[in-house]
Amino acid sequence: MVKDQETFELEMKKVEAEIRICAQQDYWNGYKKGLQRKYQGESVITTKEHIEWISLFDNPLTREKGKGYIDGFFA
Repeated sequence: MVKDQETFELEMKKVEAEIRICAQQDYWNGYKKGLQRKYQGESVITTKEHIEWISLFDNPLTREKGKGYIDGFFA
């Protein structure tokens, strides 16, 4: 298994734990999607979807999800 795959799987386990126990589920769901895009690319999140996820940050109602996505993508 390549190191990036190991890192991805470890990060995903951390995120899944946070989603289960944390009140900030929107943030962590966004973070999870960002990680998926970072490590798995367009096979999971298309460029169009990537832009849509980033734009969630601009809306106060979806800001946490967008922030999580951006943080996960740049983790």
